[in-house]
Amino acid sequence: MTRSRFIVTFLVVSACVPLLDAAAQQLAPGDRVRITIRERQAQDEAPATRRLILRGDLVRLEGDTLFLRPAGTVGELGVARSAAVTIHRSRGVRSRAESAVRSGVGFAILGALFAGVNYQEPHRTYGVAHRGDAFALGAGIGAAFGIVYGAILPTERWQRIRRARP
Repeated sequence: MTRSRFIVTFLVVSACVPLLDAAAQQLAPGDRVRITIRERQAQDEAPATRRLILRGDLVRLEGDTLFLRPAGTVGELGVARSAAVTIHRSRGVRSRAESAVRSGVGFAILGALFAGVNYQEPHRTYGVAHRGDAFALGAGIGAAFGIVYGAILPTERWQRIRRARP
């Protein structure tokens, strides 16, 4: 009996997941969005990408066009969905604790790799005797830096909105 309940529950949940995902993919006025569009010419800020990133509040939707109001402006900017390379919806700014942990882990990995790879001679490089100690020292310094950085500067989370396939 327990196994059949599990199977039925699994099937019901599996059937509902696509419905929930489809609802989460809908944009609504008031959402903060990030839209990436192609640039016609390379720019000095990012010569290799040729992409322009627009961020703002979604004001309205009309057919294939998204109208957004970038922060600090009065007017609206219309962008066709077909012209968008990517569309993201903001999920808010991370908490300081979440941002600190996320940055701490990332910088710990980078610090460990940097210190471990650059380790050359015992007792002369970073004052440690073994390469493993250099990895550990680099991870500690990277984690400390990342935790402070993440706590001071939390970043915004974004959810990619998939375009409907024609």
